[in-house]
Amino acid sequence: MLNWKDHEEEEIKLSAAEILSKLTEKKQTSLRIVAISGSMESISSLLHITNHPSRVAPEEVSEKEIMYDQGNYKYSALNHLGLLIMKKLAEHHDICGKIGKTRGLLPRIVDFTDPREKLRINETMTESHVLVVKRSLELLKNLVRTAGSAGALLRRRISTNVFTISNIREILCFEGKHVKLQMLGIHILTSLGLEDDAKESIGSIGGIL
Repeated sequence: MLNWKDHEEEEIKLSAAEILSKLTEKKQTSLRIVAISGSMESISSLLHITNHPSRVAPEEVSEKEIMYDQGNYKYSALNHLGLLIMKKLAEHHDICGKIGKTRGLLPRIVDFTDPREKLRINETMTESHVLVVKRSLELLKNLVRTAGSAGALLRRRISTNVFTISNIREILCFEGKHVKLQMLGIHILTSLGLEDDAKESIGSIGGIL
């Protein structure tokens, strides 16, 4: 259900994602979920940014369905739930490695850390976008703190994505705004700094030091 693409089936897809977000609160259940073939790819599909028009009027959007629109981008309830599910899964060391091995997933997570200029100047878009950035940063924080060889590989792959460091740099430039996001960014940089390659990536991005 999670990877259904028909817009008419979004309510069913949303319900399935909500159920999954509850199930992933337990470690054993989480381990069983990721053991199912194709499960990570299905969860990853929730992180697609859609560009079809919303069927919900802005004044009718609930907190759970809150959206952030910029141009053709829409951060929907599915995006929020996808990040929430991934964040819960990443709390378990055994699963972090599988997240890193899921094709195209890490770049997609990093994309959600992009604060964009409009976050600073358009307050009507801030609430949902801040939540998206916060959840994606929390997810990255869990991943880069993974121990062992799996953690080292995750840190290298995350740090070599140029947008990881540049997006965190933008967040650190908020000048006192969104302190929680800034602290998450600092924690991520601290963990990435455990790897020599990551240190070079951090130092090569202007404005970080």
